[in-house]
Amino acid sequence: MTPSSRFKLDIVDVEICYDYQDLKNISKIDSGGSASVFVARWKDTPTKYAIKKFDKDKISMREIINEINLMIIASNPNIIRFFGITKLKDELSLVLEYADGGTLEKYLRENAITLIKWETQLKFANETAAAISWLHHNKIIHGDLHPKNILIHQHTIKLADFGCSRIQGLDYYSEGFTKPRGIIPYMDPKILDNNKSYDLTEKSDIYSLGIVFWELTSCLSPFGFEESLKKNNDTTEIVLRILSGEREERNLNTNGKFVTLYEKCWKHEPDERPNIQQVTSELNSIDPIISENNNVSENINSIDESNATEESENEDSELPDSPSCEDCDINIKFKDRVQNVHKGSRFKLDIVDVEKYYDYQDFKNISKIDSGGSASVFVTYWKDTLTKYAIKKFDKDKISMREIINEINLMIIASNPNIIRFFGITKLKDELSLVLEYADGGTLEKYLRENAITLIKWETQLKFANETAAAISWLHHNKIIHGDLHPKNILIHQHTIKLADFGCSRLQGLDYYSEGFTKPRGIIPYMDPKILDNNKSYELTEKSDIYSLGIVFWELTSCLSPFGFEESLKKNNDTTEIVLRILSGEREERNLNTNGKFVTLYEKCWKHEPAERPNIQQVTSELNSIDPIIPIDSEYNNVSENINSIDESNATKESENEDSDLPDSPSCEDCDINIKFK
Repeated sequence: MTPSSRFKLDIVDVEICYDYQDLKNISKIDSGGSASVFVARWKDTPTKYAIKKFDKDKISMREIINEINLMIIASNPNIIRFFGITKLKDELSLVLEYADGGTLEKYLRENAITLIKWETQLKFANETAAAISWLHHNKIIHGDLHPKNILIHQHTIKLADFGCSRIQGLDYYSEGFTKPRGIIPYMDPKILDNNKSYDLTEKSDIYSLGIVFWELTSCLSPFGFEESLKKNNDTTEIVLRILSGEREERNLNTNGKFVTLYEKCWKHEPDERPNIQQVTSELNSIDPIISENNNVSENINSIDESNATEESENEDSELPDSPSCEDCDINIKFKDRVQNVHKGSRFKLDIVDVEKYYDYQDFKNISKIDSGGSASVFVTYWKDTLTKYAIKKFDKDKISMREIINEINLMIIASNPNIIRFFGITKLKDELSLVLEYADGGTLEKYLRENAITLIKWETQLKFANETAAAISWLHHNKIIHGDLHPKNILIHQHTIKLADFGCSRLQGLDYYSEGFTKPRGIIPYMDPKILDNNKSYELTEKSDIYSLGIVFWELTSCLSPFGFEESLKKNNDTTEIVLRILSGEREERNLNTNGKFVTLYEKCWKHEPAERPNIQQVTSELNSIDPIIPIDSEYNNVSENINSIDESNATKESENEDSDLPDSPSCEDCDINIKFK
């Protein structure tokens, strides 16, 4: 392809260093051979992270960098998310997605008596296979697949721990990396056999997957391995049993096709094991309801030796056939913000180039779920997995390439648990479409309208308020103004808030309008009155987001459209009266049946003058002081309660738990991270 037919996205530098001082309430949750894992909150928000702290005596910097490389490449909904690093003295610690359900091993052992439902077995099998499918698509071998490295977050599988992972075709051992290691019952027998000529392959992961599938049906440790370790720590007998070809007994109370599948996966000879495409294809053919016919002798030869047949898209998808995204470059550099640091105190991480293209042909069952001013949104599956993505397709007549690139920039910078995740792009002819996290709960607007009669519980109001404020806090920490905050741009996934749509977002201090960007736009009741007033000297600021946040908070208590805006649009599309009411200082009526401090907070947020509105640190601090339970005492709901109690400074830093094992530490100023996406 000629250079003239390519387009190039020059993406801004991105901060992925987290200041250790911003992490609060740190406590240890697990430890392993070369690392310990902690849970922490970011500042005064409810946002939780997992912190993986390495033992520098047991792992080399080269191995840590390899793990970071692979986690960045492996970005996927069923893989634990890498957010960045924090610096502990001269040691790196990874900032990762926190999984609220713990390990799959813990979940299975807790259900060892009653077992888990077949529907859950199949769901977890599908999601684990989807994670492995994505790794193998990207030429990554996980190398240490077992239920301790499979986490559960919001009842969804998240594959973790890439310490043993490898990119196919690279000679790791000549570079000083350790030989394959793991937990014996899940290790490829060819590795257990000390066959020096045999290295990890994709089929090693398939073997491990077979053992995990069996364990989903039994909830037990294979070969009583855990009990054996507790008794005498001698596992020689188990190794010999595996090498002799012995496998665990079939569970006759589960689906016969599933049993036959995992028995195929754990074959001794790698060539006899299916590849991951065959595994996902077979899983798709299995009924989520167990019928009376559980014949475990059902033959797995029905697995197609080729990849799953591609399904056609829905006719109404409006997404044309398209080539892959080979004709575009994305250059993204991640680095720390700190400048003028003495170079002698720095260490440098050279991160591999990362593939961010999704071949359009790999998307199946595409259907439209929403459309807006300059884009339409579709939901789709990736290949034969259950992994869902949202595809945001732009209308090239209504938005410039410069604006699209700005949106990509800001979504990458804004990576956060309460912000919709950017995975990459797909190519539709000469147009970009974004590949994004899919939110299964739809928009907050839809959720609120569905609850307009009964309203939503106060605990849910406060939870959603905290999570929305946490997203804005992260944006403002990174000098980003969202600029279009309203319930249509706030999504719900697994009952968790995810802020979306950065089409109107801006980096503070940049002159967008001289560069041809459009002026601020949005939905009238949520727009900063200073913008509505056509004040040409006034531009979006952080306080514009705070105003919008105040309206959203009110809407959480009422479940209604402010000023009857939606109804007005349906009737005559004339919103002049609403604009005039807002500019005159009118605001929506207080809801007396909610928490008084919350009411007073949102009234402070929607003040006409930006200087009178709190900043986001004050908002999150005040939210933290609000009781999630509304007592019967009506005095507590006095909406005249004064908000002056909001501390004008940032929230007081909390000390870490004494048993956290994490020492006081400087920020991450003395490290470089160079990551290129291409």
